Amino acid sequence: MVTGVATTTVYMTNFGVQPPNLSNSAITQNKVLITIAFTGKEA
Repeated sequence: MVTGVATTTVYMTNFGVQPPNLSNSAITQNKVLITIAFTGKEA
């Protein structure tokens, strides 16, 4: 069995998406952190 975790950072604007504007009720960023945990088993 193989397990692992992969993490990367992407920016919404790289995909044509603007960060949401929440009228000063929350702080938003262009940066999105993506983390994937995976497990591989022999078939």
